[in-house]
Amino acid sequence: RRQRGDESLAPAGSRNDTLQVRFVEGREYFPTRTNVRYTSVGNRSTANASDLIATAGMPYPSDILTTYTQLPRSLPQRVLALADFVTRGMPTEYEKAIAVQNYLLHIPYNLDIQAPPAGHDGVDYFLFESGQGYCDYFASAMAVMLRAVGIPARYVLGYTTGRPDANASHATGDQVWDVAELNYHAWTEVYFPQYGWVRFEPTPAGAIEFGGQGNQAPPPALTNEPTITGPIPEDEEDTGDVTIDTGSTATPFVSAGHILLGVLVVILVAVG
Repeated sequence: RRQRGDESLAPAGSRNDTLQVRFVEGREYFPTRTNVRYTSVGNRSTANASDLIATAGMPYPSDILTTYTQLPRSLPQRVLALADFVTRGMPTEYEKAIAVQNYLLHIPYNLDIQAPPAGHDGVDYFLFESGQGYCDYFASAMAVMLRAVGIPARYVLGYTTGRPDANASHATGDQVWDVAELNYHAWTEVYFPQYGWVRFEPTPAGAIEFGGQGNQAPPPALTNEPTITGPIPEDEEDTGDVTIDTGSTATPFVSAGHILLGVLVVILVAVG
């Protein structure tokens, strides 16, 4: 689709459902550029909680329901069970969405986490293994949990509003906002009949993209340096047989390093 020279990528047969946007000044989707000026035109729902509660029981458009309630067959059963547990007893779709959002808001935000193991479902890992994560995990988990109970939801990627630039606003008379790379963010949108897509925010308010500290629950630090045995990998393709032990005893690796340092000192003194 084209509008004012810009292009948007949308699923075939969808109604005003843009997936990605490409501007006339770039050849790739979401080009990384500076000093690019453009006008963004879109629809934003103004529905309040009462409006959304009143949509309970209304039918969804068939294409929306088919597309945005899809889940992989490999999704672990415990994710489905958790979604059912969190939303149980909630009479409307809006209240179910709020229940899932509030549940996720109590999970610690942390940028410094390990990636899910190979072959492990990311949402399942976030909810039951790591117990912490950043915006992508929160947004994905909310979308999956709502789909699990039959509510159309989608993962959305973009930026937060950033910080207002008071000086620029005064000079131009317009509202000017500084949006930095740190404001890169993901959230969840839920579909409601008559009102369309409505944004929900399952990421805790202290997230770095909102101006927070970033790591509210840092992983526990090691009290001892790890013992490393086996060849040290030089790159990703040469992993070797490396074993890491975080036991409490002094490490041979560290002791050997101290011995080597002492020998070098003696040699330098002798040469001097």
